[in-house]
Amino acid sequence: MTLFPITLALPTERMHYFIYYSSYELAVNSIDSKKFERLEAAKKIHNELMATYPETKYIDKSTKMIESIDKEITTFAKNITVQ
Repeated sequence: MTLFPITLALPTERMHYFIYYSSYELAVNSIDSKKFERLEAAKKIHNELMATYPETKYIDKSTKMIESIDKEITTFAKNITVQ
């Protein structure tokens, strides 16, 4: 496996956070046909981040994002039920 130079420079915690952040942004900005799947994927990445770094310095940001993800999932599920 070849690592890109940038991955060697970033601390692992920071990389995990940016993977989560990217997954979050992709999920909340997805089209409806892909949104639920991507929200679930982002939630899984959040859980991995918190399990690996329970006292992460990104706790405030990640908590706000997971609350948004949960709200989006709830809203998305209600919209599917209504249709």
